[in-house]
Order: sequence, then C-alpha cells, then structure tokens
Amino acid sequence: MEQDESIIRPSSSAPDHLLVTWKVTDDIYQHITVREENEFLYFNFGKTLYIKDDSFEDLDEILARSIQPLIEYTREILSYRYFLETYKAEQKEDINDYLAREKAADPRRIL
Repeated sequence: MEQDESIIRPSSSAPDHLLVTWKVTDDIYQHITVREENEFLYFNFGKTLYIKDDSFEDLDEILARSIQPLIEYTREILSYRYFLETYKAEQKEDINDYLAREKAADPRRIL
C-alpha cells in the first residue's frame, strides 16, 4: 500500500459504520470511523455519512474533503527538510542525542 492510498471497508464495531484506513507512512496507518445514518435499504448506503460531526453525501466526498487533505499535510511534513525519518517518536533519548550533536556541530543554528 502506497502512502497516498486508502481502503474503505465495513467496520466490525457496528453494521452502520465503515472504516477508512489510509497509510500515513511506513508501518503507520490511520483508521477513521464513518457513521451512516438514515439507512433505508439493508445493502445500500443511507443518506448521510458522518465523521464525528462532519456530514458527507458519499464516499467520494469523504475522500476528497477529509482524507486527501490529511494525505497532503502528511506529504508536507515528510518532505520538510528537518523531518527525521530515521527516528520514531518513542525514541526520545535518541532524538535528544541527535539534536545535541547537531547543536554542538553548529552552536549558532536554531534547532
């Protein structure tokens, strides 16, 4: 699965919920719950889909208004020149060591 791909599938939590999963980066996926309301037919989507309090008319609108902006923001973050791809957020000590080395190499630089 590429970084900009998403999958929409039925949720196991409730029959009137869907789950949108999109790849943030390697080994990181975000799952977004979509709630369906005003259902008329058992095998058909209802009138309105919700992510929290935001309403959507169809799945394409969810992808365009909700998922695609998240993907674009993630691309900006990942391409930022100071983004450290080699470190995970849990590795705080390693990150602090890296920043200390960078600061020692150029003390006038703001980190």
